[in-house]
Amino acid sequence: MVDAYEARPLGRTEGIHVGGWQFTNRVSLRSWSSPRSALAELSRRFGPPQSADEVFGQQTITRLQQQRERLLAGPGRVADVTLHFLQQGQFDLVWPTFVSAHFAGHQFFDLSRLMTDTTDEDTRRALEGTLDDVYEEIDRALGPFSRPRLPTPIFSCSRPTE
Repeated sequence: MVDAYEARPLGRTEGIHVGGWQFTNRVSLRSWSSPRSALAELSRRFGPPQSADEVFGQQTITRLQQQRERLLAGPGRVADVTLHFLQQGQFDLVWPTFVSAHFAGHQFFDLSRLMTDTTDEDTRRALEGTLDDVYEEIDRALGPFSRPRLPTPIFSCSRPTE
């Protein structure tokens, strides 16, 4: 299980569970793993997750650009670690969650109140395209899982935030 939304550390379980892997969020994606050593091991191999705490008040262009980068990196991080797990052994169920789409819907669905006449066109276009770009990254990240040779069925479902 990778980044099940709002999941908390579980009691004794079989398998590998990781939370806060795409990025961390102090409310719904805290860093944890079972076994405990898994997160540190993955961080050494793939780099640690970065923080993507949400701001529901006044946003800045700089903060949104940082959020965009972290949200776009999320799907690849999920795919990389999930494929890593699959190479380590056989699992009954693999549950990767691409929560970047959910967070992008919160932060990038409507930027009209933030954009001003002083926002340059390239920045405006990039930020306004973030939600679509995140879904494209999720599609790209799902590519390896569509190959028929995987020994474990992969189930993943996501929808835009309304």
